[in-house]
Amino acid sequence: DEAADIIKFGNSSKRAAENNLIGQYGNGLKSGSMRIGKDLILFTKRGSTMTCLFMSRSFHEKERLKEVIVPLPSWDANTKRPLVRTPAEEERRQLEIDIILKHSPFRTERDLLDQFSAINTPSGTLVMIYNLRLLDSGQPELDLTSCPTDIRLSDDGDDMERLPLEKKSFRSYSSILYCNPRMKIYIQGCRVISRRLQQCLYKPRAYNFSSKRFKTRSEQDAARAEQQAKLAEEKARELEEAARVAVAQMGLVVTASKEARVMCVCASVDACVCLSVCLSVCLSVC
Repeated sequence: DEAADIIKFGNSSKRAAENNLIGQYGNGLKSGSMRIGKDLILFTKRGSTMTCLFMSRSFHEKERLKEVIVPLPSWDANTKRPLVRTPAEEERRQLEIDIILKHSPFRTERDLLDQFSAINTPSGTLVMIYNLRLLDSGQPELDLTSCPTDIRLSDDGDDMERLPLEKKSFRSYSSILYCNPRMKIYIQGCRVISRRLQQCLYKPRAYNFSSKRFKTRSEQDAARAEQQAKLAEEKARELEEAARVAVAQMGLVVTASKEARVMCVCASVDACVCLSVCLSVCLSVC
């Protein structure tokens, strides 16, 4: 039943107010895997049950299916026998196996069962994604070979050099993914050294919000911004008045109308031109 819940969007048993576990929204595996590849096959083991889940866009496109079909065969972890109780269940299981073998890299049921040996703990999950997304150039979008300890975006020539490392390196991105990292992440067999993002910033500073409700806090910030705007307007009027006084002390008359201000400026310019001509004449005479 838990394996069947994986294919349901928005379904999660971890959703609780006091729960800090990942996977609370029930969308990550499905949307993420179908973003980077067309096909996903999942092997999960818990207790004495082993289950294989197969989600394939290639299968649906080739068969031109209108509804989503997800094969989900199960076996006993000790005897490796299928978990079926009736002939109808055995017929359905065999149909699911045939679909998986036809549209996956595996050719026999034994090949499928061998994948569970990679899960060397009493419970665990192995996810395989293939038929990865390709760029217009035909190369895979994800570069798995250039760096032996990382997975990076392939260089398609579109300003890849300007991108921050966290946007093109899976290792760098996963190192700052969680505010409070509490799990081990391995990429290409090499462990990721997690970093707390708030400790990597320049001069980090903590802001304490007294209100528990975002709406209340935003209303307070808006009122504070309005008050600061009014103070700025008053300060601007004071500066404008001080400018008028300074201009009046210099012997210039400032009127309220725009036309008068323009005429005053023109007269000032003419006076400056005359003064410049007079100085030129005096220098020439000397």
